[in-house]
Amino acid sequence: MKKRFILFLENLDTCQNLLLYAGEWSKRSGAELLLFTQTNIMVPAFAEAQDKLHIVNKVNEQALASLKQLSSKILSKNIKVDYHVSELSFPLYYNKIETTEYQDLIFIGIKEIGILRKLFFGNIAIQLVERIGNTLVALPQEISVFCQEKIFVAVSDKVTINILELTKFLNFIDGKKCNITFFHLAKSGEDTSSVEMKLRELSNLFSEKYNTDIAVFEGRDLLNNIDNIIENAHREMLIVQKGSRLISDHLFRKFLVNDLINVARVPLVVLP
Repeated sequence: MKKRFILFLENLDTCQNLLLYAGEWSKRSGAELLLFTQTNIMVPAFAEAQDKLHIVNKVNEQALASLKQLSSKILSKNIKVDYHVSELSFPLYYNKIETTEYQDLIFIGIKEIGILRKLFFGNIAIQLVERIGNTLVALPQEISVFCQEKIFVAVSDKVTINILELTKFLNFIDGKKCNITFFHLAKSGEDTSSVEMKLRELSNLFSEKYNTDIAVFEGRDLLNNIDNIIENAHREMLIVQKGSRLISDHLFRKFLVNDLINVARVPLVVLP
């Protein structure tokens, strides 16, 4: 199965770092690139159908030309790149092109505010999470250099990690250059014996190909030692499971979103 990175470029004026990041990753993993941007087209309500189509086509053609010009300045000529510009929303577009021929990763850039807050409360990003059954990579706007030295996988005591999708994602990662930490955020006084067993099982499962370890952080420890989890956002990734209480749980929101993400601003991977 071929590998493909699909980049949803919301704004061509602010997507340079996303192109740099995905471009470098694609060179290392052998993935093809598909660049998508959506056009916002204002068409007179009483225009004839033929006139509306002409306006739509013209705007899309101009956006496509701009997209190709931008990418040609940033991406290596050795990377296979396809382009698509449409007035359709990205979820609708992806549903049309999804195929078993490719193993896809969906990329979106995040700017201005914390990744998780924007991802799960922002209109466009939440559509991607809720409507596309595929792994999504959300990248802070200021990060441009791909690095896979450390990956942190958040593990809930209630929701099981999607092992199949995690394995698929890790196929894009060079195991010789990566350390994976499976961690859990525990409430004060929580009995963590069962979740620690789950952490060890996950660590053992992936230990043949990757360097793995485990960690349990309690609320107070997490707040006082954020750097113990994310030391360098430009060299690390955070993986969470869609549907996990880690995303909606009060402890996770309070500590990880406000303190961890806003400080570290780490690339975020959401498993379906």
